[in-house]
Amino acid sequence: MAEVIERLRIAAPSQRVWDLIGAVDAVHIWHPAVEATEVFSENGVTCRRLRLANGEAVVETIDAHSDDARSYSYTMTDFGPLPLARYHATITVTPEGEENSLISWKATFETKGVPKFVVADAVSRRFKAGFEGISRHFGGSKVMGEPPVPDGFETKDRF
Repeated sequence: MAEVIERLRIAAPSQRVWDLIGAVDAVHIWHPAVEATEVFSENGVTCRRLRLANGEAVVETIDAHSDDARSYSYTMTDFGPLPLARYHATITVTPEGEENSLISWKATFETKGVPKFVVADAVSRRFKAGFEGISRHFGGSKVMGEPPVPDGFETKDRF
């Protein structure tokens, strides 16, 4: 199992950041690789289809969503063109004072026919592209410094 964890400190209040990224049907608003987000229900489970900029699509189930915790988790069920298996991710927004936030995005997954480090690098770049999109919504403002590791996220060999 491979793991990727990326974090971004941003100069914006956590509720404003959550208002942008916490809506599971709005990924296309902030992630440049996603052109459209369609939310639907399948057997009572909330799902979303992300149409990617290259025309391909992936499907994810929303496993947990908490506005109070400013966090949601999802599992990719249709991988489209991606060489992945058993992909599960969580994105969380944590306040850092009144005017700054820490966004943590963690994924665990297996790979299909491609070395783990290659896929881990691609997932990391996908997360960072999303962070760039989020930053643009807040005037490109990032807070410098190495983000701390939030509770519940372990640092370990990612590959």
